[in-house]
Amino acid sequence: MKDDAISPVVALMLILTIAVTLFSLWNSLYLPGLKQQAEVEHLQQVEEAFFHIDADISNMIARQWGGTMIENVPLGGGETLVHSMRSGGWLKIADDTNEGYILNISNDSFSQEIYLYPIRYMPVSNFWLDQGYIWEKGCVNVTKGDRTTWRFDIDETEVKNKRYKPFASSLFTCDERTGEIVVANFLAGSPREISGNAMVQVKMEGTISRVNLFRPRIIVNNVRTPFGDAVNSSVNASLDRFHPEKYPVGEDRFIYSVTDGQITFRFYNLTFSVT
Repeated sequence: MKDDAISPVVALMLILTIAVTLFSLWNSLYLPGLKQQAEVEHLQQVEEAFFHIDADISNMIARQWGGTMIENVPLGGGETLVHSMRSGGWLKIADDTNEGYILNISNDSFSQEIYLYPIRYMPVSNFWLDQGYIWEKGCVNVTKGDRTTWRFDIDETEVKNKRYKPFASSLFTCDERTGEIVVANFLAGSPREISGNAMVQVKMEGTISRVNLFRPRIIVNNVRTPFGDAVNSSVNASLDRFHPEKYPVGEDRFIYSVTDGQITFRFYNLTFSVT
């Protein structure tokens, strides 16, 4: 009778041991794979959102559209049916308001700094790779920690000619029909950063303003960098009809000074915010 009483207990203990072992294996091997796959899909959605933002920026600048565009960005992801915990993320427009300074337009009574702010997504408690994304200088790149890498293996010459030049030429150009100098200026709205694991929105609002400047001066910044050089080439070509004086200042800046006459500048202001 004693053996008959012990047998069910032993059997139950064996069943429990097997169940715990199977659960441990599932929790340590199968579940992480599910979470990683869900996180891969999440990062693909973030990448796609950044490509949409890139296309919106290019289209708004090209069309000088005075309106608003909104793109959704999922900060967090990685949830599954059997495990609802989500990773998080941090979306930010520029690290500070001085980042992305590219040139200055001024005369004796007016001064306007022109910026090109980057947009960053940084993962928090990611279930796969610590991979983020950044839009800057007309390109979408991948980030891992403090390191930024191109999505494709290209050399510096290709970066300048195929990536930077087309976008830089849209930032400072001459309207052949009106004779105005058209300048795109990026502004950081409020709020300019947000964190969490929900779906958030990047808002881009375009407005146009004009100013007539007598004897204007344009200072291009960071001309030694590939992008600064591309901007400088665009400024040089756009101002050619006004016959400005041209001269470098140090190794990083180049100045164009129109000593006679005036220029109408049309500023296309693109304000970014996140909600």
